[in-house]
Amino acid sequence: MSKQTDIIFCNCRAGQQLDELSYKPVYDHLAALMPVESLASETTIITIVDDLCHWAIRERQRLQDLTVGNNIVLIGSCSARAMLNTFGYAGVDIKNEHINMFINYRSESAAEVIAKINKIITENGPVTAVNKFTLDYKPANMAWYPVLDTELCNQCRKCENFCLFGVYKFVNNKVIVDKPTKCKPYCPACARICPQNAVIFPKHDMPEINGLTVSEPDGSDKKCNINLKGPDLMNMLRNRNSLTDKAAELGIPKQVLDALSPDEIHKIINKK
Repeated sequence: MSKQTDIIFCNCRAGQQLDELSYKPVYDHLAALMPVESLASETTIITIVDDLCHWAIRERQRLQDLTVGNNIVLIGSCSARAMLNTFGYAGVDIKNEHINMFINYRSESAAEVIAKINKIITENGPVTAVNKFTLDYKPANMAWYPVLDTELCNQCRKCENFCLFGVYKFVNNKVIVDKPTKCKPYCPACARICPQNAVIFPKHDMPEINGLTVSEPDGSDKKCNINLKGPDLMNMLRNRNSLTDKAAELGIPKQVLDALSPDEIHKIINKK
């Protein structure tokens, strides 16, 4: 029985500010691997993707096509939990047991990652293909999209009720990321108010927001003392200064608040 190992490398190029020393040597190593023709029953396929976050939103079918192998190794700059749920958003139902290994090149040195790659290839068969997939267009914005950890989400709807831009929607008794492209870059407010740590922004620097760590929920909301019920949110929106006072606590960039016009605030209030 043949066995194909897929090494999928995310170049994380849609907006992430990365130290080239962390990813460039790994990218160069993978790109330089020479595929060979082989009749071996076990082979390795290398796939380099420009940005998995962006593909999950814009290129779902192409992302689904990458997971045809029965032994998957994911290499990227974000957490394993972020990767799993990013694939999940794209309709790829992969769980930990289906993935051989996660490698985070932000937490390990390039030399360590390359050593792991070489060991994987040695143990799983020769490289028979090296594929590089880039977008055929330049993204209009960075790939700043939230993903939900479906195992942690308790459907409290705080993210949906607080989000100023209509990113979330409650459908069939379930919160979903409905319009991810409406999310404003660098705004992690919904992740901060989520009591379950279920909202993940893979490109955020803080581990409790990018999915690297999970705080133990105890039924209370320790992250934010804002009452998110309708009337209180409306009052905050009507009083921009009040909302600004909480911006630092929530991590909302000032430019996001400043960009809200009176008409947009009115629409948000009416929606809520």
